[in-house]
Amino acid sequence: MVLPRRSGTNTCSVRRNRALLVPLAAVLFVGACSGGDDLGGQAVARLSSGEAVEVAIGTSWQPLSVGDEVPGGARVRTGESEARLAFRGGEVWLAPQAAAVLEDNRLDLLRGEALVQSKGDLDTRWTDVEVDGSGVYRLTPGIAPRIGVYRGEIRVHRPPETRTVRALREAALSSRRLPPSGQPLAYRHDDPWDRLLLADAIAFDGEAERLVRGLTNEYGTEPRSEDFYAGFAVAPERTVPLVARAVRGGATPAGVGPPGEALLLLFVAQSAADADTPEAIAAALERVVELRSAGARWGLVATELGITARRLAEVVDAAQLRYSARVARVEGASPPAAATAPGAAPRPQPGAPAPGGATEPANPAPPAPPAPAQERPPPPPTGQEPAPGAPAPGPPGGGQADDPPGGAPGPAPNPTDLLGRQPSKGLVESVVDLLLAIP
Repeated sequence: MVLPRRSGTNTCSVRRNRALLVPLAAVLFVGACSGGDDLGGQAVARLSSGEAVEVAIGTSWQPLSVGDEVPGGARVRTGESEARLAFRGGEVWLAPQAAAVLEDNRLDLLRGEALVQSKGDLDTRWTDVEVDGSGVYRLTPGIAPRIGVYRGEIRVHRPPETRTVRALREAALSSRRLPPSGQPLAYRHDDPWDRLLLADAIAFDGEAERLVRGLTNEYGTEPRSEDFYAGFAVAPERTVPLVARAVRGGATPAGVGPPGEALLLLFVAQSAADADTPEAIAAALERVVELRSAGARWGLVATELGITARRLAEVVDAAQLRYSARVARVEGASPPAAATAPGAAPRPQPGAPAPGGATEPANPAPPAPPAPAQERPPPPPTGQEPAPGAPAPGPPGGGQADDPPGGAPGPAPNPTDLLGRQPSKGLVESVVDLLLAIP
């Protein structure tokens, strides 16, 4: 038996080769080669692509070439590669080593996987399960049979039950009873159909993994206090407690962690919020936690909530700046240890207001002539330091040269200041001079 073929030159192969130059997602289920509206006679489908595909009516198997039409009731099986079949109501991709019976706008799957795009009237059947609706879905028989929906919404029938499964959800078919609700769609990075239909989700998974790795390098793996996470959050009073409960291990006396996972959860929620308000961010965080608790991967969470990698990067940058500003405010609450001893008045700097409202001149005048022995000698002018090792002049009674007038004791010498007064020497030499000066 010879199957009827399309007349004229077969241009599908030429167009298919050219299609390799553009992203596959852009040509999925579209194009002149995949249409089944012009099927004629008793044909119910046409082979759009595939190699080593065979067709049989009865017991005789024959090769099926691209462009060949398949009559109703025929069986089709694939070899080492997938095959693409165009129906009037949509399109079906059969995985390698799959087999099916083709009817008018219906596919009876015998073995292997099938990827179906239905315009609304292309149905699929496997054992006692029937599927209809409009969308793109995947039927996977085997040890753990399931049906996963990439786009649209379908209905799964198994007498006497019917379940609706929407996009980015899947339903297990391993038991006699259909599950009450769909679970988040599972996918694999190495699966060609998943890479084609969930490219953005897989790319987001990579971004999330790199972000967690960077956060771990920055903040480690040890649990952190809730106050630590509050520095990154827009609305910490609403969101940080939710993060503490949702992260792996929850909140413990040691803190919340690991920081990378907890911060990613917070950043994704802030990216999903439709406004920077406590209510919007808390609602988005609850949604993210719900999806993650159900087993959704980060890429699926981002796809469902409309989060792009660019949006996540903007949120992370803003959160890092928020945290840095908070740390700076906390550290700025007390003066640095080397600046001034506790309780001592700060030393006026050149050009800065002096006590009483006066201004210290930027270039002080040369020192006055030497004072009598009983008077306190002035300190050396700026830029004229005493020679290394020479004792600095001191006031009568053993006071320090920096003591304030009136004999009040001044701050204790600071080794940092002493080292800073010898700019011509290195750090090691200055420390040695300091040690030698100790009696």
